[in-house]
Amino acid sequence: MNQKAVDEYLEVTRLDPKSAVPHYRLGQLYREMNKLDLATTELTRYQELARLHQEELKRNRSTIQQFIIPQTAKPDN
Repeated sequence: MNQKAVDEYLEVTRLDPKSAVPHYRLGQLYREMNKLDLATTELTRYQELARLHQEELKRNRSTIQQFIIPQTAKPDN
């Protein structure tokens, strides 16, 4: 059962390598299978991607705020 799940998550990471969650799930599966080196690799990759996603969210939020605040501050004519 676990090997099939591993194969499926590996395919997901191949198709969408920037998605953090599949790396987390792979890490958990590898840990359950006592493949600790592989688990560490996948969980480290998950942490890297999660950090990058947080940084991207902050940038996007900042960009949105820069657009919205001037729009809402305009007085009605």
